[in-house]
Amino acid sequence: MIENFEIIHYKEVTSTNDIAKKIIDENKNFCNKVIFAEYQTQGRGYATNTWISDARQNFLMSIIICPELAAHQQFYISKAISLEIIEYLKNKNISAKIKWPNDILVNQNKIAGILIENSILGNNIQSSIIGIGMNINQVEFHGVSNVTSLHKENGTEYDLIKELNIFLSFRTKFLNLCINKNFEELDELYFSNLFGTHNFHKYRDKTGTFQAIVSGVDEFGRLVLTDKKQQKRTYGFKEVELIQ
Repeated sequence: MIENFEIIHYKEVTSTNDIAKKIIDENKNFCNKVIFAEYQTQGRGYATNTWISDARQNFLMSIIICPELAAHQQFYISKAISLEIIEYLKNKNISAKIKWPNDILVNQNKIAGILIENSILGNNIQSSIIGIGMNINQVEFHGVSNVTSLHKENGTEYDLIKELNIFLSFRTKFLNLCINKNFEELDELYFSNLFGTHNFHKYRDKTGTFQAIVSGVDEFGRLVLTDKKQQKRTYGFKEVELIQ
């Protein structure tokens, strides 16, 4: 059960996930810690993606948890933290959707991204580093399109530390569902908040483009699409791209 987090505040880091890894290597008591940075010089997204943020404008953090899950259950951590972000935004009167596997969208514009790095020993997850980038006060994104922030959505400027404490103090119910292995409930909540489950959208894979609707996410975290010929297509990370 997660109840409280210890927040470790930095002015500038390469990336909060890098600092989290160092803390795990050097500290036996590393569970339930949050590394929060005002600026990242080498912010990372999934695979080769980068996460760019102006200083002191946004959430740049990594959460360290010790979930005691089997390795094959690791995508439930992604489901849980996606729902935490959705719930936080709902508290700000902002309706958002989860774009598989790791983006949060508001009106098809990206407001947050997630990067999860798990340490696995044998068949079990020993620790999980949950990297979160969420646009809070930034309004100019230097030529990057399809991006938004809390400030852009509702015109309010936020105190980042106050908002961080709100996010951490009141939004741990989904992570606790994950840790307590309430997977069926997590599955239902995650699917109900997925982008693309009600309408056909255009996708691209190695064979070309096609129209499909999201049918679900399987037990291994792979996206399941149903095309207009009613054929099921299953994809791992980076194997398919949403075009529109």
